[in-house]
Amino acid sequence: MTFFKIFYCPFCRTLMYCPNTQKTKKCPNCQKGFKIKRLKIIKTTDSVQQAIYIVQALKLPPELRHITIDSKEKSTKIKGKKEKFLDFIQKFQETSTIKKITINSLMKEAEQVGFNKEWVLKQLIELEKLGLLIRPQKDYLQFLL
Repeated sequence: MTFFKIFYCPFCRTLMYCPNTQKTKKCPNCQKGFKIKRLKIIKTTDSVQQAIYIVQALKLPPELRHITIDSKEKSTKIKGKKEKFLDFIQKFQETSTIKKITINSLMKEAEQVGFNKEWVLKQLIELEKLGLLIRPQKDYLQFLL
C-alpha cells in the first residue's frame, strides 16, 4: 500500500511530499537533490489529497491554521467490493453471539446488505483456500479473521 511522506528540504526548508517508494527527491525551490531516507519525516498520510492538504496548511502562518493534523484520520479512499465484504464479515461476527455461524444466516444478511449469492459463495471458497475460514460442522462456518 502506498502512503505519502511529508518533509522539509534539508537545504532551503521548503515543505514537500512524496510517495513512500521514492528514494530521492529534487527540491522545486533550490533545485538540489537529496535522499529521503536521511530526512526527518514530519507526517505520513494515506492519500495524495491528504498530503497536499497538509502541506498547504503547514505553509500558512500559525495563526491562520485552522486544522488538526492527524495521520490516523480516515482516508477518503473508496473501498472495493472485497474490502466491503470483509468488513461485513467482521461486523457480522461481532454481532453474532457464537463463534460458529450458519451459512444460511450469513447468506440472508449478505443479500440484505446487497451482495450477490453466487459471488458470496465464491468468496467463501476463496477464504477457505486461504485458510481464513474453516467448516467445523456441516452448514457451519468459523472465520479466523
